[in-house]
Amino acid sequence: MKNLLHPPTGRSAATKKAAEEATHDQIAYTLRSLAGDTKKYGRTHVPAWLLHRCGLGEVETTLGTYHIGMFGRSLSKFKVKLCK
Repeated sequence: MKNLLHPPTGRSAATKKAAEEATHDQIAYTLRSLAGDTKKYGRTHVPAWLLHRCGLGEVETTLGTYHIGMFGRSLSKFKVKLCK
């Protein structure tokens, strides 16, 4: 099983490029949208570029602090929540 506490390695060049070019506002708005999906559906899919850039755990943005966590044992479903 992969260690998901650190950003994944071995991603495609396009994913790495997208992660490097993402601005802080893009990350903040993406996390806010994913938090809304989690609230509505109970889980969400986090884009690979965002996992590469932020990894799992807490991410501080201009729109607040968000927590990215795994949903059960699934490696493709996640929960994104706004920390209070």
